[in-house]
Amino acid sequence: MGICFRILLFCLSGDAVSEPRVKWAKCSNLHHIQAVGTATRSLAPLLLYANRRDLRIVDVAHEKANATVVVGGLEDAAAVDYVYSQGLIYWSDVSEEAIKRTFFNQSGASTAQTVVPGLAAPDGLACDWLGKKLYWTDSDTNRIEVAELDGSLRKVVFWQELDQPRAIALDPERG
Repeated sequence: MGICFRILLFCLSGDAVSEPRVKWAKCSNLHHIQAVGTATRSLAPLLLYANRRDLRIVDVAHEKANATVVVGGLEDAAAVDYVYSQGLIYWSDVSEEAIKRTFFNQSGASTAQTVVPGLAAPDGLACDWLGKKLYWTDSDTNRIEVAELDGSLRKVVFWQELDQPRAIALDPERG
């Protein structure tokens, strides 16, 4: 069995208003994260991905750079997203049937917090950095749900005519 990678490519801007965005084209004004709230200039975006057992980050500017484990010891991480303004990494874990988060901390000292427990199969995940909402798919219950970034005020958005939704993407700037 091969390893499944779920990838989030993001460009970081030093502007406190803007958020990292998924980019597949050339990005401008890119930065490296040094610690929450600080940044230095970089030539390429960072790549954050889930590798079932851990979350890793790599600087794509260095062809032979090794990925750094940001969060390790996971059961079955399926999706990942990042909220730059709060320095939070969110991921869904299918085996633990939950959505979790942690502060991005290069020392590895951060503790994971369960944000949304009691899910059946949380496959897809997307953070709305403007509306401060968390969206996810559940392929067992055939639903798309939403909650605040802290997991409160949870509600079902779609549940009809869905067949095992697995991935989700948002465009917060366009609503």
